[in-house]
Amino acid sequence: MKSNKFIIISLILIMLLSITQTSIAKNKLKRITVKDDTYLLEDTSKFDNLNQPRIAVALSGGGGRALVHIGVLKALEEEGIPIDMLVGTSMGGIIGTMYGSGMTISEIERVATEAAFSNLFETNFFGTQSLLKTEKVNKFLERLTPVDQLEKFPIPTAFLSCELNTGNKYIHTSGRVSDKIQDAYAIPYYFPIQKQDEFTFIDPGIIESTPAKTARVLGADIVISSTAIGKLPYKNYNTASRSMMRMIELLQEKISRPITEEYSDIIIDNPVADYSFMDFNQAAELISIGYQHTKEKIPKIKSLLNKYDIQLQKIDRKGTINLDRLLTDLKYDRLALDSSLLTPKLYFGKDHSFFKQNLFKDDLFKFQYGLKQQLGQIEATILDNRREDNNLEAKLRVKQLTKTIDLISNIKPGSNDNWELKLKYYTPNYTLSVGRRSIDNREFNLIDNEYTIKINNIKLEGETSVLVSPELDSWKVLTSHQGIFEISSIWSAKPKLVYNTTGLLKSPIIYRGSKPKDNVKLQTAIDLIYTHNFLPTIKLMEILQLTDIEYYLFSDYQTSYDSSHAAGIGANTNLKLLGLKPLDFGIYIAEDDEDGSHFGWNINLIF
Repeated sequence: MKSNKFIIISLILIMLLSITQTSIAKNKLKRITVKDDTYLLEDTSKFDNLNQPRIAVALSGGGGRALVHIGVLKALEEEGIPIDMLVGTSMGGIIGTMYGSGMTISEIERVATEAAFSNLFETNFFGTQSLLKTEKVNKFLERLTPVDQLEKFPIPTAFLSCELNTGNKYIHTSGRVSDKIQDAYAIPYYFPIQKQDEFTFIDPGIIESTPAKTARVLGADIVISSTAIGKLPYKNYNTASRSMMRMIELLQEKISRPITEEYSDIIIDNPVADYSFMDFNQAAELISIGYQHTKEKIPKIKSLLNKYDIQLQKIDRKGTINLDRLLTDLKYDRLALDSSLLTPKLYFGKDHSFFKQNLFKDDLFKFQYGLKQQLGQIEATILDNRREDNNLEAKLRVKQLTKTIDLISNIKPGSNDNWELKLKYYTPNYTLSVGRRSIDNREFNLIDNEYTIKINNIKLEGETSVLVSPELDSWKVLTSHQGIFEISSIWSAKPKLVYNTTGLLKSPIIYRGSKPKDNVKLQTAIDLIYTHNFLPTIKLMEILQLTDIEYYLFSDYQTSYDSSHAAGIGANTNLKLLGLKPLDFGIYIAEDDEDGSHFGWNINLIF
């Protein structure tokens, strides 16, 4: 018992480690004034030494809509259009950073369509300046780029910020990607505002949303501008949010748009009015829009190049990064951070205990809360799980013990100590853990497995825990599985199965009739889901979306000493915060062959 207390105290101390801040050295800045705009420039030697005439591609912001820039760059590359420099703001700065660093278009497309972006953001409870923390975003982007220093990029790349103290425009061209990239997308209230020395940087979305003028300041002779700023899809400004968004739109039209038109030779106005700032899940469609719209502009672009006697260039990039490994690390939250990150945790509706399987979570209509501290490769979490009298759980994780293995320890101190210690091996589609586990003072060898397989319109996922006796002469298993089969554009089938022979581990409950016994041996279920969009996505304050509304019929079966069957109907939806999904909600009505009609609801709130 004393050793358990020592472990808990040690974890708390780790979580209270002071956060060290590194000062970013000042760069020797240039100052250039162009038509009443003052620009502060970092090292521009790479831009100054380019052969003339110089072609720049300027990429606007626009949140998820700005994914169209990937399609724009893809089309330009296919047609052999030379790109001598890239300049971006906000999301355009992020895409420009990926391409300018040497990533291939296919790699950037994979990141946009496959990356688990929800693992990059943490909700900022303690902060007053932003809804989300973004340290992981910046670190992941740096790990993606083949070159991590802006001044060493194969294509000279810059991004534009607004410096709040003076109101000047600031052009970033040097420094580590993870230190500098947030200067391009620091949107007040949404993402943290950046401070470096005496400067305070924010996204320049109103004063120059497409940095065509910035490209001219950097010496561009030809500027191809790509925009991703859609018109608002309404004309009734009857809420504070709609009024604010209309005000921003008017300011962009009066300030930013004239800059784009004056300083651009070619403007690719991508038609993204049907998409929102939060539509990162529509990456494939947005990339296609940018690609097709740029293809229509190619004759005009080539005609312009002919006037300058600029030859087309065959671009043959070869990937240099292990993208499978990076996407796997992101999927399983394995990113190691250079700085300390303290994050509160809050859950409601489902049980997020460290000792439970993750595929299906039990209902728990109590708040669970805790703290997670990450420092380098070490991550420590304490959770009050609110399920029993002894609520405290603790988790210690050493990330990237090797490139593919983490060390994980979970402990729940009490009269019947429960703990586990395991090594976890990660691949893109499955994980395998081996270790030791104690349950009610009984010890077992432990083998855990999780998998996800997606083939065309079929997705299979599952989780298995095997308890092996210390003498290796017997074993017990708890296994859970789920499939999603897309039958048509509006119909899907979702079969589920839970099988438990342990007698020690409680089965996650998927049966929606009368409540199964704790040691229920077998549960099966199948949902026939209708996903036709009856209602449009409901947007709240331009940061929240009520979306993915679906209806379903279901049939469930469970057996232990006896068996029962239930059938019914239900509906689900989710609420997204800036494109992330912190809340799932659903209701259902079931007819049980033993207990009659049964009404239920489920909710999963994650902050």
